[in-house]
Amino acid sequence: MILLVLVLVLGCLVPGDPADLGAGDSGDFVENVEPILVSSCANPSCHGNAQRPLQLYAVHRYRLDPDDLWADGDLSPAEHLANYQHARGFGAPTFELGRKPLSPEAGGMDHRGGVFWNTTDDVDYQAIIAWLEGR
Repeated sequence: MILLVLVLVLGCLVPGDPADLGAGDSGDFVENVEPILVSSCANPSCHGNAQRPLQLYAVHRYRLDPDDLWADGDLSPAEHLANYQHARGFGAPTFELGRKPLSPEAGGMDHRGGVFWNTTDDVDYQAIIAWLEGR
């Protein structure tokens, strides 16, 4: 239980050093997973705000710098890193990031935002799970 709390707390910290976004699965995240999360989850009424443990930065939405709120510019390295760290906080050991929006009939969890994937065969679900598993 303590480990789970630690993972969730660390996953919610805003990073101080964008250089921490190194090689490996972080590049896969930015290319394959972050776009799924941004398009599906970064709405201000969902995870695109500071009141959610899984908070996501997105272009034209919630930004790290309040002066950039709703800005057109690309995400900064710090915003990519924050999205990466927040998503990792909802990864292992429970794979909550993939399971929450999955249909309960397919093994999903209760998600106030509703069901995004009806089966584990969904391409977006598979991309998130592959990233979480390091494939």
